[in-house]
Amino acid sequence: MHIKNIVIVEDERVTALLLQQSLEDLGFHVLEVFSNGEEAVEAIDDLDVDLILMDIFLEGKLDGIEASRVISKKSIVPIIYLTANSDKATLDRAKLTTPFGYLLKPFHENDLRVTLEMASYKFELDKKLRDSERRFRSLVQNSSDFITTLSEDDKITYNSPAFSDLFSVNSDQTIGESFLDYVFKEDQSTVIENIRRLKEMPANSSIRLTYRMINRIEDKVFPVESTVSNRFEDSAIKALVLNTRDMSENFRYKQNLEQALYQKEVLLKEVYHRVKNNLAMVEGLLFLQKNIIEDEEYKKIFDKCEKRIHSMSLVHKNLYQTEDLDEIDFDNYLSELIYHLAGSYDYSEKVEIDIDLINVSFDLSKSIPLGLIANECITNSFKYAFYNQRGGKLKIQLFKDEHEKYIFRISDDGPGYDMKLAQSGRKTLGLNLIEMFASDLRGQASFYNKNGFTTEIKF
Repeated sequence: MHIKNIVIVEDERVTALLLQQSLEDLGFHVLEVFSNGEEAVEAIDDLDVDLILMDIFLEGKLDGIEASRVISKKSIVPIIYLTANSDKATLDRAKLTTPFGYLLKPFHENDLRVTLEMASYKFELDKKLRDSERRFRSLVQNSSDFITTLSEDDKITYNSPAFSDLFSVNSDQTIGESFLDYVFKEDQSTVIENIRRLKEMPANSSIRLTYRMINRIEDKVFPVESTVSNRFEDSAIKALVLNTRDMSENFRYKQNLEQALYQKEVLLKEVYHRVKNNLAMVEGLLFLQKNIIEDEEYKKIFDKCEKRIHSMSLVHKNLYQTEDLDEIDFDNYLSELIYHLAGSYDYSEKVEIDIDLINVSFDLSKSIPLGLIANECITNSFKYAFYNQRGGKLKIQLFKDEHEKYIFRISDDGPGYDMKLAQSGRKTLGLNLIEMFASDLRGQASFYNKNGFTTEIKF
């Protein structure tokens, strides 16, 4: 499938304009831009559209998922979801509509291009699979799976007409021949053993065999799958009954799908690797620039930026190294981040760090905000709670409450925070960032003093 004409369904005007510009820069044609699902559903039948970019969260009666469900009932058109972040329930709803990909906002043009290429490739494979299923249905309706019956000594007593097409012989002329004459030599012993075992099983028992058969006229070997039933005690049949299907097409499609999945994994690993390297380069540039700055305040600003970038870089590093390209082990990621941050302070050995996290994996939409929150909290603790090399205790927890909500809590035993300052609306940049990242998680941030200072995120 060659994707050319694209429809955008996005209620954020700026995002829609950026998408349209990026698509046109990549050589695509944007047919229409809709701001709600109702307009898209109504107009889609009149548009020659190749692909739809659909925001999950839309204003109006139909959100992106419902609009996609309605459109999918009317026509076969690939849909890619646009989302900044989504909770599990929303993602579970989205999966039911079998989208052809997800594009995280804010997006980069290269991310958009790769997502469209993967959607095009997946749509083409799905189309081939749908075509295969239609062909298979037609084969079943026309009895193209061949039926064979065998006597006690494994001689053919009946072959359906479909046998003739596969073996280039008249099926009637095969009566009395050994069925093994049509089984590939290397697989004959397996077939013999399984048939012997079936004959010893109770009446009407069945087994399934996968093996290879041979067309002796064309010297062609092909894989088949047979369901073999013991019907010797059935007075109307008195034979072994084989319902056999040529599996050549299925094997080819399986190989294609496996190759497609492998290519996807290679592509995703390359993307994560490149992102990690680019972030590491930015981190290195900030480090070099920081070292030539004499003003201590500016140095601190550069140091904070460097740590924030490192926390994001670690996510992509873990994704690149994991077998599951969608999620990372949060315990491993956070532990690595914590000890990296602590190691940047000379007095870190005086700080007792207690990490208590449940075993859980998160995707990018949760791992990055949580990592940035941890970065802000731990940095603040080392700067303000453990200043003057006094040392102390730092505790990081992740657990679920009675409502199955995640609680991410970071606390220290320092002097605490001036809550009057926070309540007056004059929060520091760090606290404002924490609240923003909590919002990205669709959660809520709380700050309080209790034997030190505690930050708690509920999401």
